[in-house]
Amino acid sequence: MRHNGFDALNGYQRLLEAGDGHTPQAFLGAVFYLCAVGVLSLGPAFVVRHTAAAITIMLALLYVPVIVAKLVTDRDWQHRLVTYSPMTAGHATLAIYAGAVLVLGVAVFQRKDA
Repeated sequence: MRHNGFDALNGYQRLLEAGDGHTPQAFLGAVFYLCAVGVLSLGPAFVVRHTAAAITIMLALLYVPVIVAKLVTDRDWQHRLVTYSPMTAGHATLAIYAGAVLVLGVAVFQRKDA
């Protein structure tokens, strides 16, 4: 990229490339997170069968625990809420949440349609 300020004249050695350092890991982590949240959102969607309600449930599920953690004064509970919140959970925890919610959502969906 020339003439945009990111060159050797301004102290930049070279541009970041896809294979540099932790870039592939960060990319795959972001892709996994978005896919897991998508799968996680299918559970409430199967249960409520209403688009606006499913979106509201998912936004509440993702954001409310983090907001509540900021309001709680006990450090132990803050740590628990942030650690196990779907927004800030690790990849394994998020995958477990997504699988469990999807299985429950499909079970409720099949039971309602039976």
